[in-house]
Amino acid sequence: MSTFQCPLCGDHLKIRSTKKRKPYLKCEDCGYQWFFRFKNGIRRLEEASNRRMSFLDNYVLWRKCKVAVERCTQKVRKFIIGEDGIYCPECESLLLKARDLKGFDDDGD
Repeated sequence: MSTFQCPLCGDHLKIRSTKKRKPYLKCEDCGYQWFFRFKNGIRRLEEASNRRMSFLDNYVLWRKCKVAVERCTQKVRKFIIGEDGIYCPECESLLLKARDLKGFDDDGD
């Protein structure tokens, strides 16, 4: 394990250890701390850090409202008039246009 991406800002964070040798993340920019205390969580962190998969690959972040919305077709809101896409649940801003979402089908299937 070496680094993991901050879910708020996207910076790569060094995976640190507590006194009891449990992994945790600390983002100096966001002030965000994330502790892993159980075997399953620690194992998932190890797997994710080895895959080099980005948190941002699966979520759309809206820093204005500090919201992360899953990037999936189930989150797409369709309109008769207006832009189909994923919207912020707080301020209703368009975060991602439906046509830019991989796997989105305009036909409604």
